[in-house]
Amino acid sequence: MVTPYSLCLTPSQVKGRQRRLLNEWNDIVATIGPRRDITVEVIATNANSIPTAYRVTYDLLSIRDVNDAGEPLFARGFTMDVTLPDDYPQADAPPEFRFITTAATPWLPWHPNISHYGDMAGRVCLNRLNTFSSLAWGIERVALYLRYELYHALPEPPYPEDLKVAEWVRKKGEPNEWIFFEQQ
Repeated sequence: MVTPYSLCLTPSQVKGRQRRLLNEWNDIVATIGPRRDITVEVIATNANSIPTAYRVTYDLLSIRDVNDAGEPLFARGFTMDVTLPDDYPQADAPPEFRFITTAATPWLPWHPNISHYGDMAGRVCLNRLNTFSSLAWGIERVALYLRYELYHALPEPPYPEDLKVAEWVRKKGEPNEWIFFEQQ
């Protein structure tokens, strides 16, 4: 679902970076709009009123942490900000996908491709060079992360974003089948 935001521009009215940003927005509306488990809200725009930052809320069940015994703690609902740097879409200016805590979602996901600790807590690694295709693709890929349908927990390239979580996945999550949970 995409929260209402009207844009009076068409791709033929803008060029270069502005066209790419507009195409990204149109792709999000077309791809994410029909979904009920993901909500996208525009939180910042540029001088042309084209979105440059989004808040994404996932209404999905996922692991949010582990208890002292190493067993998973589950939660439903995670919030992520997607921010486009001024140089986006240049190769050296990728979008930043980062989970945040809010009053409604006071936790971060527990996933090897999402940093859980320290200054980088919440940062999402979308992996391999040259695989990023669009913001909608990235938003949908993160949904696969939250459902544990996609993850990289091996200590080899492309390295996991969070090595502690990756070790838990290999040593406890997979052997106990805790990461193989159903969405309800």
